[in-house]
Amino acid sequence: MDQDIRDADRAIADEARRLAALRALDVLDTEPEAIFDNLTALAAQTFQTPVALVSLIDAERQWFKSCVGMGGGETPRDIAFCDHTIRQARTMLIPDAAADPRFRDNPLVTGEPFVRFYAGAPLTSPDGFRLGSFCVIDYRPRHDFGEAQCAQLEAMAAAVSSAMTLRRDLKAYVSMERELHDAQARIRRHEAELAFLVENSADLILRLDPSSKITWASPSVRRYGYAPSDLIGVPAGSFVHPEDRPRLAERRPGRFAALGDLDGSRREYRIRRKSGDWTWVEESPTVIRDASGAAVELVNILRDIEDRKRAERAAGDIQAGMLLPRAALAALSGRAEVDAVLEPARSVGGDLYDAFKVGDDHLAFLVGDVTGKGVGASLFMALAKALSHSLITRKADRLGDAFRAIEAELQRNNGEAMAMSLLAGVLNLDTGALALCSAGHENPLVVSAEGVVAALEIDGGPPLCAGAGFAYQAEMTRLEPGATLVAFTDGVTEAQNRSRQLFGQARLRKALAEAPRDGPLSALTDSLVARVRAFEAGGDPSDDLAILALRRPL
Repeated sequence: MDQDIRDADRAIADEARRLAALRALDVLDTEPEAIFDNLTALAAQTFQTPVALVSLIDAERQWFKSCVGMGGGETPRDIAFCDHTIRQARTMLIPDAAADPRFRDNPLVTGEPFVRFYAGAPLTSPDGFRLGSFCVIDYRPRHDFGEAQCAQLEAMAAAVSSAMTLRRDLKAYVSMERELHDAQARIRRHEAELAFLVENSADLILRLDPSSKITWASPSVRRYGYAPSDLIGVPAGSFVHPEDRPRLAERRPGRFAALGDLDGSRREYRIRRKSGDWTWVEESPTVIRDASGAAVELVNILRDIEDRKRAERAAGDIQAGMLLPRAALAALSGRAEVDAVLEPARSVGGDLYDAFKVGDDHLAFLVGDVTGKGVGASLFMALAKALSHSLITRKADRLGDAFRAIEAELQRNNGEAMAMSLLAGVLNLDTGALALCSAGHENPLVVSAEGVVAALEIDGGPPLCAGAGFAYQAEMTRLEPGATLVAFTDGVTEAQNRSRQLFGQARLRKALAEAPRDGPLSALTDSLVARVRAFEAGGDPSDDLAILALRRPL
C-alpha cells in the first residue's frame, strides 16, 4: 500500500513537471503558424491520410496547434488518442481502432468522425517531457504503415518539437532585445541630463601612454566601481583578464613605439570591476602619433557587452543542443565513420552540420554556413538544420527537391533576409554510391586510402535564399573503400593570420595529406583544426569554422 501511494505521488509530480514544461513553451491557444501548418499538410500528403494534427495534451484537454482535415480546436483529454501516445517513447500505431480494446468504445470511434486508423509520434521538450503528438488519422483501417513510415513520422515530430522550442527562444530573444533597447534609451536620456559627463559617457574612454599606463579615464568608469583618479598611472593590462592578455601583446611597453595602425577589428575581452567581478567589453582603439609618425598615445573606447554575451550564451546552448556530439556521430553506423567539429567565431555562430541514417543502408550528411555571426545567425541556423534534417530524410533520393523545399520554408521565416550555403550528401553504405547537392558551398575534398587529396567538383547552384527558384540537382559520384570525404565551411579556407593572409586551399590540401590516416577519424579533424589555429597564431578567428569528415572502411 505504501508503495502504491509513493507511485501515485510520483506520477502526480511528473505530470505537474510535464505541464510546466508545456506551458513554458507559451504555445497553447496561440494563432495558427505557417511552419506547423506546412508540416501537418506535408504529413497528410506523405502518408495519404485525410487528417494530420499537432496535438498538445493540457491538464483536461487535447488542443490542436495545427489541424488538417478535422474541425474544432480541441477535445476532452479523456477521449484523446494522443493522451496514450505521450505515455510511450516511440510511435503509437493503431491499424484498426474498432478492433482495439482500448479504443473500440471511444466516442471518436463509435461516432463522428469515426476514427479507424491512428499513428502518433510523441512531441518532446528539450528536457525530455512528452507534451503531445504529431499524428495522422484515417477513417478506414490501415495495415500498410510499417517501421519506415514510423521513422518518417518521428522525424517530422522531431522537427515540430524543434520548431516549438525555437519559437519560444525567438520570442524570448525578441523580448530581451526590447528590454535592452529600452534600457539603452533610458541611459541616453539620463546622459543628456548629467552635465558632468563627456560625450560618449555611456562608454568607458581610456588614454594610455607609451608605457601602457592610464593617463586619463572618463567619468563613466564609475559604472565599474572606480573613480577616475583610481586608474591614473595604473598599467591598463592589470585590469584585463589573464586569459585575454595575449591578444593585446602588441601594446606592451617596448613595443608601443612601433605600434602599427590597428586593423579596425574590435576585440572583445574581460576587464575587472572594482568588486572583483569580470565584465565583457568591446574595444575601439585609436593610435595617436607625433609629427614623426611614432605612436605616443592610445585612446581606447570600451563598450560593455555583457548583455550581448549573455544572449549569445543562451543561443549557444540552443545551438549546442541541436548538434550531434562526436560520440553519437561515431556510433551512427558500423559501415562508415563520421566525425565533425564546429567552433564559432563568437560564442555562437551560423555554421551547422548534421549526419543521420536514412533507412538501413544510407547515411545522409550536411554542412552549411548562414550569412552573419552571433545570435541572429545561430537562431536561423537552428531553424535551417531542423528543416534540412526533416526534408532530406523524406527526400533522400531526390536531393534537388529537398533543397528547393528547404529554401521555400526558410523564405517563410526570413525577416532578416539571411542566406545560407549548404552541401548535402547521401551515401549508399553498401556500394559507396554518393549523391551530392550544393547550394553555393565550397566543394568537398576526398583523401584516398593512400593519402592523395582531390576535390569533388560539383556544379551546384546559388546559396539558399539568394537565388530563389533555382533548379538544384543531385550529382552522383562514388566514395571508394578507405577514402575520406572532408566537407568544411569557409572558416577553414578564409582563416587569417596576423598578416591578413588566408589559410587557403593549398594549405588545406597539405594539412589533409599530412593528417593521420590511422586510428579514429577524429585524429584527422583535430589535426586540421590545430593547423588552422596555428596559422592564426593566437589571433581572434574571423569566421565560424565547421568540418565534417566521412570515411568508408577498407
